[in-house]
Amino acid sequence: MKKCSGCGSVLQSTNEKTIGYVKNIDANYCLRCFRIKHYNDLINQDLDPKLFLQSIINICNINKKNKFYYVLDIFDLENSRIFDLEKIIAKHEVVILINKIDLLPRSVKKTKIKKYIEDYFKETPLNNAKVMLTTKRNGKYIEILEKEILKFDGDQYFIGSSNVGKTSLINAILKYSNKPAVGVESKFFNTTLDLIEIIIAKNKKIFDTPGVSRTNSLALATDPKQ
Repeated sequence: MKKCSGCGSVLQSTNEKTIGYVKNIDANYCLRCFRIKHYNDLINQDLDPKLFLQSIINICNINKKNKFYYVLDIFDLENSRIFDLEKIIAKHEVVILINKIDLLPRSVKKTKIKKYIEDYFKETPLNNAKVMLTTKRNGKYIEILEKEILKFDGDQYFIGSSNVGKTSLINAILKYSNKPAVGVESKFFNTTLDLIEIIIAKNKKIFDTPGVSRTNSLALATDPKQ
């Protein structure tokens, strides 16, 4: 079954109201991703958070050697957390990626941010997780992240809430390695709707995963067309 290169959903031409719809089954992008990519427009198609969490449980049950990159927004740390997800992945290797740090003032010391995050997670299931600061806009951080990925033998997953920048980070890694981008980057929530497998290097692959909807984000109160 052919999947959309943008959101990962299986392409289909039978029901325009469900995910993966295309007029031409040979297309690379579903209609929804095509409109996001070329017109910055959105067709709302919701993702069931319970189904997503169950898919992560299934992944953990099938393969005990997984690595999860838990992406959080530095400007919305508390609201971008997924507490149920943290419990599920806690027994696996986890890297907490604090994203969008390029938007912080230069006067803010990155070592203090990292220490704050480490202390912040001490009383959580992820108290032993590695903390890394990152941004798609700085090659130094992307290089460090790529090295972290390449040293692990096993399946690796970028996970987190909608709009925290998972797909953008993956595309930055691919660009750094002179590989074509995958997925669709957008300002909209729930752009990725299913797992997208990405080959980073020989015998090294990562997965972009759907973002779980946030009901307490200020961005949800704004008009998507603005």
